[in-house]
Amino acid sequence: MARKTHSVAKFQHRINRLLGLDFITQAQKKVLCITLETILHDTGNYDGFGYRSGKFDPETEYSRHYYVSTNLTTEYRKLEEGK
Repeated sequence: MARKTHSVAKFQHRINRLLGLDFITQAQKKVLCITLETILHDTGNYDGFGYRSGKFDPETEYSRHYYVSTNLTTEYRKLEEGK
């Protein structure tokens, strides 16, 4: 069976974008957050998160943006620039 790896920075970039979309429900965002946090912790790249509104609100608890670790910064910036 073929083995494939995926970029953690690319995955984080996609999840951060999805978490900013209004049509994604909080329940869906919760699953995305749990999945991303697991991957970031397992790869030593977890660096915390911030609430998109700037403060905690139980109604939008999973509207977050995950901070990019120094290990992923270069690749993440290229993704932000569309390269």
